[in-house]
Amino acid sequence: ATFAEQLAMHITDRTPEYISLDQVPSAVIQAEKVLQQSKVADDPKLASKPANIIEKIIEGKVMTFFKEKSLDIQPYMFDEAGQPVKQFLQQHKATVKTFTRYKVGEGIEKKEVDFAAEVLTQVKNTQ
Repeated sequence: ATFAEQLAMHITDRTPEYISLDQVPSAVIQAEKVLQQSKVADDPKLASKPANIIEKIIEGKVMTFFKEKSLDIQPYMFDEAGQPVKQFLQQHKATVKTFTRYKVGEGIEKKEVDFAAEVLTQVKNTQ
């Protein structure tokens, strides 16, 4: 029960979008690769690097991005060594099939109030 609570806190805090890298749509992966390629192309320090090195840099940046988005490879926040969540799931013989993350206030419509108009209305009503 404690592990489940901690896992829920981890998901709440780290906001993963996917359970594993396998669930990330290929279009999302490709879009991130294109974004990282454009960032690397704009970096003058990397212009003189060989193509294979630049490709490894791009792969590393893409993997870093998805490390934040994929639950199983995120460093488990309750482990000081930074081991991935996947290891703790295996140790507890547990799997995550799905999760839903709720954010406080999400989905609540805010009423738009024009304060100046409201004050003007009140002033007119008192005269």
